[in-house]
Amino acid sequence: MDISDLHHPATYVIAVLTIAFCTFKIGTWAGGVNELKNRTYDVMDEIREDIKKILAQIDPNKVHCSIGPIQLNELGKIVSSELAADEWAKGESPNLIEVSRGKEEFEIYDLCFKYVHSTFEPSEEMKTKMRQVAYQHNIYSEKVLAVLVLELRDCMLGLQSTGD
Repeated sequence: MDISDLHHPATYVIAVLTIAFCTFKIGTWAGGVNELKNRTYDVMDEIREDIKKILAQIDPNKVHCSIGPIQLNELGKIVSSELAADEWAKGESPNLIEVSRGKEEFEIYDLCFKYVHSTFEPSEEMKTKMRQVAYQHNIYSEKVLAVLVLELRDCMLGLQSTGD
C-alpha cells in the first residue's frame, strides 16, 4: 500500500462510513445510558414513596414493643417510672384477683385493659400526673393508659405465678 491508495475515493467512503457507524453506536450507547438513568430515577422515586409510607406507619412515640407478649419499651419504662405505675398496679391488683383466677395470660391482659379503660377512676393527683407525663413525653393519654395496663397485667401475672 502506498500513499496514492489513500487518495482513492473508496478510502474516503470507508472513512466516512466508519465515522458514521461509530457516531451511531456512540449515540445508541448514550441513549441506552440515559434510559437506564431515567429508569433508575423512577425506581428511586418509588422507593422514596414506599419509605415515606412505612415511616408514616411507624409511631415514634410508642410505649410498648410490638413483639409478643407486649412489653414496655424504653419510653414506656420511663413513663412507668415517672407515674410509679408498678406501685399503682400493686395497689389496684386486689380489685382483679378474684376475676383473674384460672385465666390465661391473654385473658388477664384483656381484664386489665377493660379495668384501666372502664373501671379505674384515677384520683385528681393521678390525673394531673398522667397529663404531665403525657405532655412531657409528647404522647397521647391513651399511651399512658397503655403503660398502666401493661404494669397491671405484669403485676397480676406475678401474683398468679406465686399463687396469690
